[in-house]
This record gives sequence, C-alpha cells and structure tokens, in this order.
Amino acid sequence: MDEYPFSPAWLSVIQGHEPLHREHHRMTVGASFYGLMTRSSQDRDGEVVLAIRRPDDRLLLHTKPFYPADTWRMPTGGVEWGETLEEAALREVAEETGLPGRVARLLGVVTYELLAETAAPPARFASAVFLVLTPDLPPAKQDPREQISGYRWVLPAELDQVAVQLRELPPDWGDWGRFRAPAHVLVAAALLPAQDQ
Repeated sequence: MDEYPFSPAWLSVIQGHEPLHREHHRMTVGASFYGLMTRSSQDRDGEVVLAIRRPDDRLLLHTKPFYPADTWRMPTGGVEWGETLEEAALREVAEETGLPGRVARLLGVVTYELLAETAAPPARFASAVFLVLTPDLPPAKQDPREQISGYRWVLPAELDQVAVQLRELPPDWGDWGRFRAPAHVLVAAALLPAQDQ
C-alpha cells in the first residue's frame, strides 16, 4: 500500500487524516473490466465514494437502468486532475443528488491492483470514502449525463448485505461488483458501533 502511486492531492489529504483506515485489494479481472479501469486511471485521479447521511443516520444508495435487477450502491465519481478530493466529493453530491452537503470526514482509502488475465501490467486505482452530511430532502440528479433511475435510503447495518449482493452479481457484472463491494463494508464498519458488527 505504501508503494501506491498517490498524486500530491491524495497525499496531502491522507497525511492530514492520519491515522486513517487504509486497505488494499488485489484482484484478477477480465479483459473488459481491466480495459475500463486502465482508461479510468488515466482520465481521472481516482474517485470519491460518497456515504451521504441524512439526520436519521440513513445512507443514500442509487441505481441505474442498465444495472442488473435490484442492484444498488453508494454514489461515486471521478476526481478530476487538479481538483481536491473534497471538491470532487461536493461536486459529485451536487451532480448526482442535488442535495446540499457538508463533508464530515474521510472514512478511509481503498486502493486496488487489478490484474488482467494476460501478462499486462496491473491497473491501479484509488477510492477515497467520504462521509457527507445532508438534510432530510429528496434527492434528484442535476447532471443530465447521470443515468440514475432511483434512490433509496438504508441504515449502515444494511451495507454489508449490499456488499454481498454486489459480490454475487452475474458473471458479466462480477468484476464490477467485486470492485464496488469493499467501500460498502468499510462504511458499515466505520459507522456501526462495535457491538452491532
């Protein structure tokens, strides 16, 4: 993990939040997902994962019309080059939900080393997981490019089951689901009292 090639924007955030939960996942993935993530790592400086929490402690999940049936996840978005991680988090909250948000804290960082089934070099990617507080208002996407088709609010204790469902998606979505699951487990662990886990 210490050898992960973080940009200066990431290093300043990580160093400012130590001690910080950090985890690393090494995954072998198919050619299609490997190609997608290789392009993503060139186009953006990682991503933010948004644990958007309203006052009753429920967290926001969304779905898209092309996902497998009953597939939900926390919102995410790319960090543009030259953008701070907190700027990216607030921009993505506005674009994907239209909700006013305040970044409460960085819950953790998840890094990935994605190995192709061939001898290609690993694709590396990082996700910064933020807790964002928002009032009890209905979400509505603001960016027409976002293909969000539904929202739902869940308790932190439900996120482990969301992660299980992501890991069990059909084979053509399997790599994506395994990639998306860890952030949900991280948020559940960070927000649930120790006796609830």
